[in-house]
Amino acid sequence: MLLTQSVPEMVRSLRGTSKFNDPANSKVTLMRLTQWQAMTIRRGVRRVFGAQASVWLFGSRVDDQCRGGDIDLYIEAPCEPDQILYLEGQLYAFLQRSLGEQRIDILVRSMASSPIPIHEEARRKGVRL
Repeated sequence: MLLTQSVPEMVRSLRGTSKFNDPANSKVTLMRLTQWQAMTIRRGVRRVFGAQASVWLFGSRVDDQCRGGDIDLYIEAPCEPDQILYLEGQLYAFLQRSLGEQRIDILVRSMASSPIPIHEEARRKGVRL
């Protein structure tokens, strides 16, 4: 699945919805992400990778005892392996514009390929968004 909107158009469309208008009002956290951040990530993943894609948060952000840390995302998507790098870049740009400058690592596995140990670890220890 390829993007039908540019990243700036996606950001503008999300900002225009009432649920996304005021991230400062979203104080509830999901493993050191606000509800607004988690929803923005899910929406971005769906728009870039399609509705069949699944996303997990893993790494230090799932540990409430840790401080700081980047946002580590693991995504399983129904895309061709040769599209992954392009789509990762689209999602990264979308998240930077939507969430503000953040350290974000994105790990994607095409559903057409077999998982490798890091995929299995991210899925096992991660939290599905």
